[in-house]
Amino acid sequence: MDVADLFDNEVGRAHFLHRWSRHAPNPYQAFLRLADDFIVTNDSASMIAEAVDMMKPLLRLRGSPPREAPQHGSAPDRAALFPQPAREPA
Repeated sequence: MDVADLFDNEVGRAHFLHRWSRHAPNPYQAFLRLADDFIVTNDSASMIAEAVDMMKPLLRLRGSPPREAPQHGSAPDRAALFPQPAREPA
Protein backbone atom coordinates (compact mmCIF):
# COMPACT_ATOMS: atom_id res chain seq x y z
CA MET A 1 0.00 0.00 0.00
CA ASP A 2 1.42 3.40 -0.96
CA VAL A 3 0.61 6.92 0.22
CA ALA A 4 -1.94 7.43 -2.57
CA ASP A 5 -3.79 4.29 -1.42
CA LEU A 6 -3.83 5.54 2.18
CA PHE A 7 -5.12 8.93 1.09
CA ASP A 8 -7.75 7.38 -1.17
CA ASN A 9 -9.01 5.14 1.65
CA GLU A 10 -9.11 7.89 4.30
CA VAL A 11 -10.88 10.70 2.41
CA GLY A 12 -14.23 9.08 3.05
CA ARG A 13 -16.49 11.10 0.77
CA ALA A 14 -16.86 11.37 -3.00
CA HIS A 15 -13.59 12.47 -4.57
CA PHE A 16 -11.41 11.94 -7.59
CA LEU A 17 -7.82 10.79 -7.19
CA HIS A 18 -5.69 11.00 -10.30
CA ARG A 19 -2.77 8.61 -10.29
CA TRP A 20 -0.18 9.99 -12.68
CA SER A 21 0.96 7.73 -15.47
CA ARG A 22 3.13 8.49 -18.44
CA HIS A 23 0.46 6.90 -20.66
CA ALA A 24 -2.73 8.34 -19.13
CA PRO A 25 -4.08 11.79 -20.00
CA ASN A 26 -3.67 14.47 -17.32
CA PRO A 27 -7.05 15.87 -16.18
CA TYR A 28 -5.54 19.09 -14.73
CA GLN A 29 -6.67 21.45 -17.53
CA ALA A 30 -10.18 19.96 -17.44
CA PHE A 31 -10.35 20.59 -13.67
CA LEU A 32 -9.27 24.19 -14.22
CA ARG A 33 -12.04 24.70 -16.80
CA LEU A 34 -14.68 23.10 -14.53
CA ALA A 35 -13.85 25.17 -11.45
CA ASP A 36 -16.17 28.03 -10.48
CA ASP A 37 -13.41 29.94 -8.68
CA PHE A 38 -9.87 29.42 -7.39
CA ILE A 39 -7.98 29.64 -4.13
CA VAL A 40 -4.21 29.79 -4.67
CA THR A 41 -1.15 30.32 -2.50
CA ASN A 42 1.67 32.70 -3.31
CA ASP A 43 4.33 29.99 -3.55
CA SER A 44 3.79 29.25 -7.24
CA ALA A 45 3.66 31.92 -9.93
CA SER A 46 2.56 29.31 -12.48
CA MET A 47 -0.37 28.25 -10.27
CA ILE A 48 -1.50 31.89 -10.05
CA ALA A 49 -1.03 32.40 -13.81
CA GLU A 50 -3.03 29.27 -14.69
CA ALA A 51 -5.89 30.36 -12.41
CA VAL A 52 -5.87 33.93 -13.75
CA ASP A 53 -5.92 32.58 -17.30
CA MET A 54 -9.31 30.96 -16.60
CA MET A 55 -10.79 34.45 -15.97
CA LYS A 56 -12.77 33.29 -12.93
CA PRO A 57 -12.83 34.63 -9.36
CA LEU A 58 -9.47 34.20 -7.63
CA LEU A 59 -8.55 34.35 -3.95
CA ARG A 60 -4.86 34.43 -3.10
CA LEU A 61 -4.04 33.14 0.37
CA ARG A 62 -1.29 35.10 2.03
CA GLY A 63 1.27 33.20 3.97
CA SER A 64 4.95 32.90 4.55
CA PRO A 65 7.01 32.73 1.38
CA PRO A 66 8.69 29.38 0.81
CA ARG A 67 12.13 28.95 2.33
CA GLU A 68 15.01 29.46 -0.05
CA ALA A 69 12.62 30.58 -2.78
CA PRO A 70 14.39 31.27 -6.07
CA GLN A 71 14.24 34.91 -7.07
CA HIS A 72 12.98 35.35 -10.63
CA GLY A 73 12.67 38.65 -12.43
CA SER A 74 13.44 42.06 -11.05
CA ALA A 75 12.27 43.29 -7.67
CA PRO A 76 9.50 45.46 -9.22
CA ASP A 77 8.24 42.43 -11.19
CA ARG A 78 8.02 40.35 -8.01
CA ALA A 79 6.33 43.20 -6.14
CA ALA A 80 3.66 43.49 -8.85
CA LEU A 81 2.96 39.75 -8.73
CA PHE A 82 2.88 39.54 -4.93
CA PRO A 83 1.85 42.97 -3.62
CA GLN A 84 2.69 43.60 0.02
CA PRO A 85 0.48 45.57 2.41
CA ALA A 86 1.59 49.13 3.12
CA ARG A 87 3.67 49.48 6.27
CA GLU A 88 3.03 52.10 8.89
CA PRO A 89 5.91 54.60 9.29
CA ALA A 90 8.07 53.88 12.32
